[in-house]
Amino acid sequence: MPMANQKNKGGRPRLTEEQKAQRKKYLSEKLEPYLKSGLSINKALREAKVLNSEFYKYMSEDRLFGEKIAKFRQFIGVLANKAIITELFMIIDKQNGGEAKSIQPQPLSKDDVDFLCWFALNSNLCREEWGRSKNIDLFDPEFEIQRVKRLIQDRLPEQPTSI
Repeated sequence: MPMANQKNKGGRPRLTEEQKAQRKKYLSEKLEPYLKSGLSINKALREAKVLNSEFYKYMSEDRLFGEKIAKFRQFIGVLANKAIITELFMIIDKQNGGEAKSIQPQPLSKDDVDFLCWFALNSNLCREEWGRSKNIDLFDPEFEIQRVKRLIQDRLPEQPTSI
């Protein structure tokens, strides 16, 4: 006969720390290909058939698990950055020449110049200096004054004209 203080409370037994570690490893392995391919967390969870609640529980409890997930999400950006930087170094070598690589200085091709222009306009590093201003607020005080004047005139009752 069980004692009153040893009463079975029901429900699923708690996971041991080793079981939690195994579960987190399993979840990260299931999510890795989806996150590395650029899917959002929600889409990756859905595709990997992982419960949101379990995932976010481990994210809030375990900083290392969160860092591993962040690395998966940054994978495409890191690859793209490496490709862009490699291209920039090839252009520099082409322009300056390189004795170690036996490259003679040569003028840049149209493709090289187009790539440099694209990089200057779109890179976060160059945006302040060369980038396009995308969300600029063109505030014209005169236009605003005229707009307010029209709004006021539209609200005023019409005055009878005298002859």
